[in-house]
Amino acid sequence: MFTSRLGGVLGEALPLFIGMVSVTALFFGLAYAFITVPAMTLLQEQLRDDIRGRVFGVLNVLVSIFSLLPLIFVGPVADVWGVAPVFVLAAVVVFAVWLGGRAVRLKSSLK
Repeated sequence: MFTSRLGGVLGEALPLFIGMVSVTALFFGLAYAFITVPAMTLLQEQLRDDIRGRVFGVLNVLVSIFSLLPLIFVGPVADVWGVAPVFVLAAVVVFAVWLGGRAVRLKSSLK
């Protein structure tokens, strides 16, 4: 069924691929919720009433800017080299940031 509809792009591996993406999205969504909800709750509890709106306004603007900038660069790169190398490059960057942050965290915990 998938081979005829997709022209053999993923073929019989499509159900497995969909399952892997679904499970990964579930874990990432849960992780995002477990990080975002306490952070927003802490911000709302700790900020004074007169500056809360400004802080959340700036936060939303920064999220929009930092979400848009990678898309501007990733689109042309994906057109030239393909989608798979872009995902691999993004995974390498995320791993490098995690590794660098881990080293900084270990240094600060030793002090």
